[in-house]
Amino acid sequence: MENQEHNPCAWCGQQSSDTHHLFKRSTSPELIDDPKNQVRLCRNCHIRTESDTEFAKNLREALLWKPANLDIFLRAQASLEAILNGQNTDYLTPQLADNYLQLSGAAYNFYSEQLAGLERLEAPFYLETKKDKTEKEVKMLWNTTESGQKMITYKAKLKALEKTMSNLRSRLSRFRTELYIK
Repeated sequence: MENQEHNPCAWCGQQSSDTHHLFKRSTSPELIDDPKNQVRLCRNCHIRTESDTEFAKNLREALLWKPANLDIFLRAQASLEAILNGQNTDYLTPQLADNYLQLSGAAYNFYSEQLAGLERLEAPFYLETKKDKTEKEVKMLWNTTESGQKMITYKAKLKALEKTMSNLRSRLSRFRTELYIK
């Protein structure tokens, strides 16, 4: 990370001294050297992320939903998908599954809000354009606009998140069943 001595703590604003990884090596080893996976924290906040899982979750969510950081979540989600698809299954613990479920839920809410905003733009476009075109032509035109492209992307992301969240809920249920049986 550049100019580490002069970066304030990402949480409290005090002088930073430590680098914290939003996604740990054990869950997303390919992200360990990615600068977007690293944040500068003061010593107190860094210790708190290690001892207080709720604080760590809030910190991660607050930092991930900055537009510049969304791609790091998507890359971590790819690691999760690999775990859920049977690769690296040793890494999935009940706590990790629960953390990913909460994070996926936050991502789902984010993309839902973005989609709702785009849908508010879609109606005036239809009213303006449908005067001399068929419904199908208007839809095709909308899909070529930047907003239409974003809607298609967000709908695909929401569908993928629904699948991920369903898989995570299933895994958590199995973890709970296994614990109950033991």
